[in-house]
Amino acid sequence: MDSGKNLFLEQLYKLYAEDIFNVAYMKLNYDEEKAREAVQETFSIACMKIDDIYQADYPQAWLFKVVDNVVKREKFRLCTGKTKDGEYKFVKEISIDKLLIEEMLIERVEFYEDSVFDRLEKILTKREMQFIEERYLKGKKYKEVADILQINESACTSFGNRIHKKIKKILKKRDKTSKNFDI
Repeated sequence: MDSGKNLFLEQLYKLYAEDIFNVAYMKLNYDEEKAREAVQETFSIACMKIDDIYQADYPQAWLFKVVDNVVKREKFRLCTGKTKDGEYKFVKEISIDKLLIEEMLIERVEFYEDSVFDRLEKILTKREMQFIEERYLKGKKYKEVADILQINESACTSFGNRIHKKIKKILKKRDKTSKNFDI
C-alpha cells in the first residue's frame, strides 16, 4: 500500500473509528468486546479494499456500510434458527466455522453459495440486475442510477418498484412451494 493511501486510512480511522464503534456497540446489544472486534474487522476490510474506499465518493458511508454488514454477520453467528413466524432468533452464540453442515438449523443466506443474487440473475433481466447492482450493491441514489440507465428519476423509481414487486411475487411463490414440502 502506498504512503498516500496509508495516510488516507489513518485519517479515516482517526475521524470515524469512534462513530463506527458507537454504531456497532448499539447494534450488538452494548457488547463492548464485539463492538471493538467489529471496528477492527471494518478497518481490516478497508485495508484489503483500499482501492475501493480510496475511490469512493463518500468513504464515510462506505465504512458505515461495511460495519453494518459486519454487525449483520455477527448477529447471524448468534442465530440458532427460525421461529414459527419465520423470524430468526438470536439466543446463543455458535461458531459457524466449526459447525457441521448437518447441524445448521438455518437456511442459506446471501453470502453462501447459491446466493440471492445468483437466483435473481435467473429471473431478472440484465437491465433489472443493473438497477439492483447500482442501487443496492453500490449504494447509489435513484438520481445516479437513472443517469446510468439513461432514464429520468421518476421512471427509475417506478422501475425499482416494479422490480421489488416482481421479486416479492417470486419469493412468495417460493415460500408457498417450500411449505408444501415440510414434514
